[in-house]
Amino acid sequence: MLLCLLNRFRFIVISVFLVCFSSFCLGLNWESGPSYRKAKLTIPAKGRAGFTSMPITQLGVNFSNKVSRVTLVKRSNLMNGSGVALGDVNGDGLCDIYFCRIEGANQLYLNLGNWRFRLASVERGVAAVDCLTRGAVFADIDGNGSLDLLLTTFRKGTRCLVNDGKGYFTDVTNEAGIESKSSGTTLAVGDIDGDSDIDLYVANFGELALLRDGGAFAVRKIGGRSVVTGQHAKRLKIINGKLIEFGEADFLYLNDGKGLFKRVPWRENRFLDYNGNPMAQPMDFGLCAQIRDINTDGYPDIYVCNDFQTPDRIWINKGDGFFHEAGPVAVRSISYASMGVDFADIDRDGKLDFFVTEMLSRKPITRLLKISPNSPVPSDSRDIVKRLQVARNTMFWNRGDDTYAEVGRYSGVEATDWSWQPVFMDIDLDGYEDLFVTNGYIHDVNDRDAIAKYSRIAKIKREQVGSIMFPPFETANVAYRNLGNFRFSNVSREWGLDSIQMSHGVAAGDLDNDGDLDLVVNCLNQPALIYRNNVVAPRVVVRLK
Repeated sequence: MLLCLLNRFRFIVISVFLVCFSSFCLGLNWESGPSYRKAKLTIPAKGRAGFTSMPITQLGVNFSNKVSRVTLVKRSNLMNGSGVALGDVNGDGLCDIYFCRIEGANQLYLNLGNWRFRLASVERGVAAVDCLTRGAVFADIDGNGSLDLLLTTFRKGTRCLVNDGKGYFTDVTNEAGIESKSSGTTLAVGDIDGDSDIDLYVANFGELALLRDGGAFAVRKIGGRSVVTGQHAKRLKIINGKLIEFGEADFLYLNDGKGLFKRVPWRENRFLDYNGNPMAQPMDFGLCAQIRDINTDGYPDIYVCNDFQTPDRIWINKGDGFFHEAGPVAVRSISYASMGVDFADIDRDGKLDFFVTEMLSRKPITRLLKISPNSPVPSDSRDIVKRLQVARNTMFWNRGDDTYAEVGRYSGVEATDWSWQPVFMDIDLDGYEDLFVTNGYIHDVNDRDAIAKYSRIAKIKREQVGSIMFPPFETANVAYRNLGNFRFSNVSREWGLDSIQMSHGVAAGDLDNDGDLDLVVNCLNQPALIYRNNVVAPRVVVRLK
């Protein structure tokens, strides 16, 4: 497990809403050598590749991301759930767990060793009881060697809590310069401008689903055209006579090296189109973002997954923290309602490939029962600049010439139902990155039968629509074994990862110091899932500092 990417001596940290990789735990017997330390790992003598779902109450964990029906009816965006982060917050060499919660306090569980945890949210200052929290990431924003905590929230922007080095946190959101009233989902951190500190990219989704939740707006004639006015004028546009909804603008924050951030204004032209020209600020439904060196030039790029008709953004770093869009031939098709993304060198050719989740059902008969997503903004098929959006998962193979081939169907990973976050990790330690995908949604709003019933009962209350008309969409999480030839085999049941709990956020980290990655999943209105990795294959773990 390599914990950081070193490109041209630049330290890059990657994180995302619904997934973040923890640092390897160091509660081991170390022997010192010249410029290094080593420790022997304790590896089980018997077992096989796969996971054991741990009884969380016996571990000392009692967490569920419970959200009331009233809240979900008023703010349907919150049905997308929350994330989880892993990291050693108190420097004892053990990987701790932080759960985000929409209603109520977030929960930090300190790792006591031997699969025992202790709740310590309030005493450590990270409960964040006044926030509806969506995502989290641990990162050292001030360069003092300890993990600080960044949160995305509903209507309260990004929160920043700094670690005193002993695992006690102080909220410095205002002092850090990242206060806002946005409704973010993802946090991605990395050294954007090459000055050796951690910068921050925030993907925002939107406070309200305006057309679903009943947001107020007005329409008036200006210059003979109908335009939307009022508070949400930037998010609602009339195109070809149709009222079209958009999301919120994303934020980029640059770090001064001491944990103080400056939000980059769009007028600074730090993000340009593929020809290098200024462009209008996108108002997208951001669900997931990652900072990775996509084109292998040593500079951190940004990939943003956007929901509905708002297309994914692929921002290529020019080397100075200024970006341009990836060219139209770099990627020819993308997922329509992109939910999550992860990167890995899937075929071991030294180049990063990537996978994006969507919502295509695994069973053909189930596909027939779903409405097909159609973009409200028609596109011209002759326009080569706009990428084709497809309603399925997409897998992209890096050709090595700044272009990607979409191979989702060939790889056998194009359909995983209503999916959220994918995670690449070498589960069986055979040298190839395997794939885990979380699944499920509280109401199957794409169900044709439920939609037909609802249309016949025009006066039904909104509360009843959610609880009666639309059934829950309980689909199993998915695990794929990488066969090494860009083909994947579904091993969900064999590896013990086929839970049907409504799973959203997932984090991978070594909770028991045996050198493999365990899993923690944040579930909506159901207990969290904690998985112990049972692999017995030999391994060498490297931690770079």
